[in-house]
Amino acid sequence: MTYPIVESYGSTVTARLSPGHTVRRVLVMCVIDLSPFDDLLGIEIIGFKEQLGQVPPVGNPTSGETDSDNVIPRWSYHPKGDAFYLQLKKERAPKQREVLGLASFDRDGAVVCLQVDIAGDSHLD
Repeated sequence: MTYPIVESYGSTVTARLSPGHTVRRVLVMCVIDLSPFDDLLGIEIIGFKEQLGQVPPVGNPTSGETDSDNVIPRWSYHPKGDAFYLQLKKERAPKQREVLGLASFDRDGAVVCLQVDIAGDSHLD
């Protein structure tokens, strides 16, 4: 199976970054990038280590492909800015919104899953 795997149910989007098993969950502030029609284009966590106190997400940010410019979805982590970004579509995002997310960790403390509600509701589980 190739990761990340992104699924949506209603307004909740779940991005599975690796096959690791969840042992702990933490609420995190995210910024979502939206199209003019409110389609989700990406999820950002600014201050990743500051908020989560953890190592970056596990897995290969380019889903195992060698040409990372053509792989969607994909994630990246920028240590200098302590910023995580999950790109879901190759479009410019004219709108952004801050939402609450749920980060899931494996037993080694790495993030294996990220869940956000693009409607801004806080009914994550």
